[in-house]
Amino acid sequence: MEAMWSIVLITCVVSLLSGILEALRPNEKFNRQMRFLLASVFLLAVLTPLAGGLHNLHWDLDTDVTISTELNDTLSQQTLMYAQENLAQSLVEYLGDNGITEAKAQVQMHIAEHDRIEIDQVTVWCTDPPAAQMLIQQCLGEEVILHVEDVS
Repeated sequence: MEAMWSIVLITCVVSLLSGILEALRPNEKFNRQMRFLLASVFLLAVLTPLAGGLHNLHWDLDTDVTISTELNDTLSQQTLMYAQENLAQSLVEYLGDNGITEAKAQVQMHIAEHDRIEIDQVTVWCTDPPAAQMLIQQCLGEEVILHVEDVS
């Protein structure tokens, strides 16, 4: 706040000084030199309090990093949750499109290095387990742990 008061005060003083020098100017041929001189004085006068006030500014980088890490973790967990729900819903729709109705799916995933989402396990409850297992393994591959259970 003191820096702002200094800037305002300096601006008023420089404006007053500018008016006095303008009145005392001997003739028009000194216009460019007078403008340059006044602009330089004004710029230095305004920047000096700002430069003096910069040492009072400090950033709490540890707090910023902590907030950033917490936000990143929260976003990662939400992304993981939505990915699990989306894959489960997509599998149920995929099974329905292939004639296996009334299926339910649950997916477990984790976030691996380089922020990759990997599927750990898929559990499906349906009325035709052998067909569902074949379709899901074709879709997701052999490396995914798959449990298919009969609901009838």
